[in-house]
Amino acid sequence: MGQTVTLWDQPFRVVGVSARVDEAGLGDEGRPAFFVSADQFPQSGMRVAIRTGKDSPLAVVAAVRAALRDQDPDIAVSEVQTMDARMDRTLAQPRFRTGLVSAFALIGLLLAVRLSPLEALRAD
Repeated sequence: MGQTVTLWDQPFRVVGVSARVDEAGLGDEGRPAFFVSADQFPQSGMRVAIRTGKDSPLAVVAAVRAALRDQDPDIAVSEVQTMDARMDRTLAQPRFRTGLVSAFALIGLLLAVRLSPLEALRAD
């Protein structure tokens, strides 16, 4: 940290380093990453995760909004959700596909079991 890297012919001071960042989803292996301050590399939006010790994680939202408003009144906070809700949304499609494949497998099994005695009767 504190070192300078040059990207796009512009120097950036590194403010953080991570051995593994999982950005692409749950199946992502992750990769090393470094971070620069938002002052050096402004973006139109960003994601922030806040760990809370409270029973209701959404209870801290008002305090976070107030703290951000004190720093910069133009910062908008949107799409606030718990990590559980984010994980549920991330896993919704894989769960649906698993359920669908399981249903077809069950139908196939029921058809196979139900048709076997009929096939035995036909053979006689």
